[in-house]
Amino acid sequence: MLCATADAIRREFNAQPVISVQTGSEREKRWLGLDSLAWVPRLNIRLMGRGIGQSSFLRRRLPLMLGSDVDAVFDISGFVFSDEWSHLNLDRRARDLAMWSEAGVPVYLLPQAFGPFAKTASSARTVVGTSRMVFSRDRTSKKHLEELDHIDLSKIVDGVDFTVGVSPESLEGFEHLEGGAAIVPNWNILSRGTESARQRYLETLSSWIQGFEERGTTPFLLCHEGEKDEAIGRSVLAQSGASVELVSGLNGRQSKYLLSMSRFTVSGRFHALVSSLSTGVPAVSHGWSHKYRHLAEDFSVVDLISDPFGGVLEVGTVIDRLYRDEERIRGSLRTESERQLERISKMWEAIAMDMAECQTVVRDGEGKPW
Repeated sequence: MLCATADAIRREFNAQPVISVQTGSEREKRWLGLDSLAWVPRLNIRLMGRGIGQSSFLRRRLPLMLGSDVDAVFDISGFVFSDEWSHLNLDRRARDLAMWSEAGVPVYLLPQAFGPFAKTASSARTVVGTSRMVFSRDRTSKKHLEELDHIDLSKIVDGVDFTVGVSPESLEGFEHLEGGAAIVPNWNILSRGTESARQRYLETLSSWIQGFEERGTTPFLLCHEGEKDEAIGRSVLAQSGASVELVSGLNGRQSKYLLSMSRFTVSGRFHALVSSLSTGVPAVSHGWSHKYRHLAEDFSVVDLISDPFGGVLEVGTVIDRLYRDEERIRGSLRTESERQLERISKMWEAIAMDMAECQTVVRDGEGKPW
């Protein structure tokens, strides 16, 4: 999501994307072409710098951008404003967005999954109330938003997952995996089940490895997000005795490249599914929230949703469908991907029009921070 937003800010507004200094490492920011903003909400540090002139000696030498440099805020929190993440300090996140709005900086909530809000309604109301536009990624999210009281429903706009257009970053040394089958675990699935369900999840992943091997397709495990996913991969290898490759440590663009050169994907990670489907690769979804089903609907592959605890019988049914309908699925994915890209383009056009109404659009060719 961060890659897609940064790319769009440069492309659509000729502007420089910035992110809080507390987020990510400086190396990661350099890779994405991001500047650091002197904004650390968790420590209550927010430097606006209104009293420092742009051409002053001090301003020219500061290593960080200041709040006064920012002309718009794009929130890409993903699934965070929902009961799933009620243990986080969502009130602080909501107040932080409200501070931008109160300072005259327009706030836009880019497409993400919202709700339910049984525990987080107060934070969600603040976020919606402080935003110029709120893009719901699917109809379930939209329904949850509309059920909030005391909000302006006209702010809620139908959206689409805008990471579809993220370009892959080519990789060397993985040519042997071309045409293989990527299996992407997700520790969130493992953590939400009983002990017996967790065991069935590991068995199901092992069954996918065996199923692809039996059909002559080389399977490999791809850890899409962090050490916990990698730990699942190692558990699967230890339990099954399979000698397949475990790939980890790639960034988002590199993962998309590897997924795009695969024949099939089986994934419990949402954005691994997006990367596969948007590049025409048939992908089986192991979903644990409504956003997975809606993504499958967007790409017309609802029949490829599979139970992550289903075991060998479930795997056998779905894998037969994959091979039988492969060409039809690929053709459908190409059509749907083009449709999603058109919707993304219209979203950015709508935001640009709203910014123009706010008289905050700067197109001076100097790349002012957004």
